[in-house]
Order: sequence, then structure tokens, then C-alpha cells
Amino acid sequence: MPSLAALLLLGAVLAQPLPSTLLEGRIGLEQAVLLAQRYLSLPLEPYKAEFKRKPREALQVWEIRLGGFEVWVDTQNGQVTYLRARPAPPHTRQPHLPFRRALALAQSLVPSLEELELKLKEGRLIWEVKGAGQEVWLDARTGQVLRIMNR
Repeated sequence: MPSLAALLLLGAVLAQPLPSTLLEGRIGLEQAVLLAQRYLSLPLEPYKAEFKRKPREALQVWEIRLGGFEVWVDTQNGQVTYLRARPAPPHTRQPHLPFRRALALAQSLVPSLEELELKLKEGRLIWEVKGAGQEVWLDARTGQVLRIMNR
């Protein structure tokens, strides 16, 4: 259950208007993270970012999880289309490479990045990278490539 502070912050954020600036073309992951942080008015560190198709809403979004929130950023115009409180998992408090560093490594390995998530797998903290039919595990502390798999 979210804390009272998180719920109050969520209420304050929901009361704000959506950013009015429309961006042309498809919004990239780095830009989506910045838009989510700006929308929340907090420089929270992401622990998951995933490209998703939302057929019911007729959207394609970057689903960004950061701090205690989940934010959807429309890939076509950069609008925040969804926000909810979502507590960060405990493993996100363990030491790990910052999201931006993990993202740079991920993009060098998987050019068509669809997902980057800090996860516990097989007892080890990793950055899981998915895209272009591949899944790559990076050691979350060092960035060392642990595994490359075809999906």
C-alpha cells in the first residue's frame, strides 16, 4: 500500500495540466524518461522502462517506473497519458549502475531497445535488456555482460 506522502504527491501531480508541447516523430526512451521526470517534477531514478502497445487505449507508450510511480509516455507526442503510484521493489535500493549508464551500455548491445529493467535473476542483481529478438543480462553493479540469448 502506498504511503500517505506518495498519495499526496500523486494527487498534486494529477492536479497539474499535461505538458502542452507536442514533439514530432517517435519519442525515444531517453526523452521519455526526461518527460516523466519533468511531469513528476522530481529527478527520480528509473528502474524499468519498456515499450508497450496498449490496444485498449489505442496507444504506444514508454512505460517508465521510477521512484514510487508508473508513468506512460506516448511515443508519438510525448504526452503523459497515465500515472499511478507503484512502490519500487526492494532490490532497487541495492547498489547498481545508474539507469543512464545501463541505458548507454544496453543501446550499444541492442540497437532496437524495447526494455531495460533492474531485476533479481538467479540470485543476482542485473539490468535485463530486451530488443531486436535478444535478451541480454548485464551485471547491475559493473555492467559486465553476463548472458546473451535469442528470444
